[in-house]
Parts: sequence; structure tokens; C-alpha cells
Amino acid sequence: MRLGFLFLLTAIFPLHLFATHTFGGYISYKTQGNLSYEFTVTLIVDINSPGNLRNTIPIDYGDQSGIDTLLRDSLFQFRNNVYIARFKGTHNYTGHGSFTVSITDPNRFSGISNASNTSSQALYLETSLNTLWPNNSIKLFEPAHYFVRSDSTLDQTINLLAFDEDGDQLIYELIDSKRANNLVLSNYQKPSTATINKRSGSLHWSPIGIGFYLFTVKISEVRNSQIVSYTTVDFIVESDPQNYKHPSFVTGSFLSKDSCGVYSNTFQAGDTIRFFLNVLQKDTAHTSSPYYPINCFSGLDTTRSFCSFIYLGFNRYEIYFRWFTDSSDARCAPYPIYFRANEQYETEDFVYHVYVLDSSSTHCDTICDPTITSVDEIKSSPFSFEVYPNPTSNILNIDLGKNTLEGKLRLELINLHGQTIETRLFDSSSHGIRLRLQKLPTGIYFIRLMDEGDFISEKKILIIK
Repeated sequence: MRLGFLFLLTAIFPLHLFATHTFGGYISYKTQGNLSYEFTVTLIVDINSPGNLRNTIPIDYGDQSGIDTLLRDSLFQFRNNVYIARFKGTHNYTGHGSFTVSITDPNRFSGISNASNTSSQALYLETSLNTLWPNNSIKLFEPAHYFVRSDSTLDQTINLLAFDEDGDQLIYELIDSKRANNLVLSNYQKPSTATINKRSGSLHWSPIGIGFYLFTVKISEVRNSQIVSYTTVDFIVESDPQNYKHPSFVTGSFLSKDSCGVYSNTFQAGDTIRFFLNVLQKDTAHTSSPYYPINCFSGLDTTRSFCSFIYLGFNRYEIYFRWFTDSSDARCAPYPIYFRANEQYETEDFVYHVYVLDSSSTHCDTICDPTITSVDEIKSSPFSFEVYPNPTSNILNIDLGKNTLEGKLRLELINLHGQTIETRLFDSSSHGIRLRLQKLPTGIYFIRLMDEGDFISEKKILIIK
């Protein structure tokens, strides 16, 4: 009945009469257990549009259950006429499977410089969900809406400030912006000169003129070499002619970039991590304090981590970060620590990746590989093996079949945190191995096959008690 009514309204009245003038947004979810998930749709909206005072938004859970409705949970101001609207609701799936959750929301903000007729094209966002994986989607620490100078001759660095509470590695990719039915926006062009670091999510762009530029980033969650979920994020970068200068971060000699172009360091679980970072505020009109505070974002336990900043004079600020790590922090994926400095309208972000390892953090995947061209190509192998029964409660059989491998092989049983639970060495001439898993708790694990330290193939298994 709801769908028929919506169709009737759309048929009688032009779509632009219901324009919401949405700048962007994303979908997130949190598992509630027993195939139940709480969904949140976060939209960045123009509050001057009457459509953005609505109390509901339609959502498709991807399970053929029809279009449902989320209720508005909050509406608050971000900057000037830019507001953040959040809609929430819960959905129960009737069985396991892989689902694409999406919203189609009329209409986008008008006047976008790198697409045509955007006010008459719907905003399309999606996220993926596989109920076999105990997973929570990514979230953003702050709304994705940015301001840059139109006459900037240097790249400005902005970041979506994404985090994942499950500790998955995040991979970023610039993609085309979409409209209804997951189609590319009419005459959409990705902003020229824009690049994104796949591992840190840092977006570098030299503005090409005054205007509103639309970006879409696909953020994939990678766990033990497998993509467990992805989320698309739409956002606007406003390029204006104001004579403001964006702040800059000054790094010390202890910070250096790794092979992926990300500032990072590796520590052992139990170490106390301390470092300082300076911010040079170039807009002399705001020397006593930043127009918006300098912020730190990490999602870490606040009882063991601390971040603050002080004004040193001469337009310079010092940021101090400290984290007391313990054994529970060890994992393969890095902890992204974000720092954001703002002038009145300009934003500059800095990303620092902290790796915390222990003796069990062996053979952690490094997914920053120059040969990788797509997040779908993280790892592949022509060799495969079979595992059965799967799911299992006790015995797991591993069948190598007829293989052409030579020498000694190593088999590893790995949990969701990337920790190696068990290791077996055996000859490649073996046809199979049997594992007893009765002492392991319910959950998802991985069987990884290695050849003299090199990855060969991997299988996901589910233990149910």
C-alpha cells in the first residue's frame, strides 16, 4: 500500500516538488544477534529544503521483504545551513545469506559542478551484509562535508574519518556517484586530479574552480584476506573563493611513511605509545584559538588513551597523544588515529596508523600491494582445497585432492582477530588432514595453507556448538 501511494504521488506531481536537497550520506548497521540488525541512515542535508524536515525514509533490506521505513532519530546543525539527519530502525532476517541494503532518496543537491541536473536525480547509497559473518559496518567519526579554497595550488588532504569496531582493515576506492537503480549519475565525472590512498582513505585534491563537487568512496572491510562488507559514502566538497589558508601538520623525525604512503609505527602489546604532532595555523585572522577545535579521533578505550592540544604561540599548536596498550589490543589490522585541524572554512586531516602485535600476530596480511588494482583482487590462487563438514561442531576434514605442490606445507587455523590458533606441518603428498575443534568456541575461523611462508589458499569455516 505504501509503495502504491508513493507511485501515485510521483505520477501526479513532478519529482522536484519533493526535492530534499541532500548533500550525501551513508548507511551503517550493528548486529543485534539472532539475524537481527539495527540500521542507521546518516544524511547530510540542506535544512532550507522543506523535504528535509521529514520524519521517515524508505529502505530496502535486500531480502525481498519489500520497502520498509526508518524513523528519524536526530537532526542537528553541522555548519550554517548544513544539517545532519539520522534515521534508525531494526530488521530481522529470516535466514542466512548475503544482502545489499540500499536507499533511494529524491533528490540530490542542485548545482553540482561535476554532474548535470542533479536536483532531478535520486541519491543512491548501499552497504553489503552477510549474516554468516558476525560483523558491524563502518562508521564515520564526523559528517562527510568539506570546504576547500578554490585557488589552492597545493593538494589539500581530507579524510572520511572511518573506523570499524570489529578491527577489520579498511580499503578505500573512488567510484562513480549513483542514482536510482544503482545507475551512474548523468554526465558524472570524477573530479580531476583527485586521488585516494587505498589504505588510509586520505583524499588529495587540487580544486579546479569554484563550485560544489560530488565524490563517492567505497569503503571495504577486509578480514583475513576476504571482503566481509562494503559501504558507499557520498559527500560534497565546497570549493569557495574565500581568502582562507588551510592549516598544515608538522611531523617529527620519529614519524615516517611506510610503503603504502601512510605514516605508521609498529609496537608490541603492552607498550605505552606517546607522540607529539605540531599544527601550523596559517590564517592569521584566528591566532588566539582555532575557529573549530583541533580534534583527535581513534575509537580507543578512553580509560587507556588520551589526546590533547595546547597553543604554543606564533600560530602553532602541539598535539599530544598517549595510549597504554595491553594484550587485548594485538591484531593484524592497524589502528587508525585521525587528527583534524580547521580554520574558519578550511580542513586539513592527518592519519597515523598504529600496529599493535604480539607473538600470535604472525603472517598478518599486507594488503597494500602495488599489483592490486581492485579491492576484489586482494588475494587469489589457482590452487584450492576442500573442507567438510562445514559448519562443524568437532571434526573438520581437509581434502587437498590431486595437487602439484611440492615439499613441506603449513596449515594454519586463524580466528577473526588474525591470531593463529593452531599450526600443522605436513608433506605435500598427503591427501588430507583431520582437525579436532571441539575445544574452540562458536564462531568463524579460517584455514590457511602456506608453502614455505608463501600464501597458497584459504577457506572460511563456521564452528557451531
